[in-house]
Amino acid sequence: MSSQYSLFWFLHFTGIITWLGPTTAAWALVRRAVRSGDDRLLLWVRRAAQPLYRLEEIGLALLLLGGLGLLHASGLNPLTDHWLGIKLMLFAVVVLPMEIVHFRNLAKVNRALRAAGDTMTDDLRQKIGVEDRYIARVFWLSAAAIAAIILLAIFKPQLGA
Repeated sequence: MSSQYSLFWFLHFTGIITWLGPTTAAWALVRRAVRSGDDRLLLWVRRAAQPLYRLEEIGLALLLLGGLGLLHASGLNPLTDHWLGIKLMLFAVVVLPMEIVHFRNLAKVNRALRAAGDTMTDDLRQKIGVEDRYIARVFWLSAAAIAAIILLAIFKPQLGA
């Protein structure tokens, strides 16, 4: 393997961890705060989760950069290497659009959080509700797509075989 391939693999793998780790932690924290019913706790947790959401965005960017680099460095063709074509299609058609909507929802929540100060406003509650309902709707689809992508990565034909 070339050093270029190793670098892109490292970026891709780091992106995966940096994308999925913070989003899972933020989701768990927010879910617990929502279940508590305490608006002050929910406001605090939403604000505390902001760096985790930023890491999620950075992770997705690293994942994309590393993945595109791997595609170039490996010389694989998604049109002839079907496992790769399926992975790219799942990511481009299922995961990436869901992430774009998620990031847009988060941006709206963040603006409402800044405007709300220390009180839970109706506008903030509505925006949080939209994001929470969206996550609840797409969670299993996203998890299934990501699991399929990971399985395709694990069971792909070995390079050079």
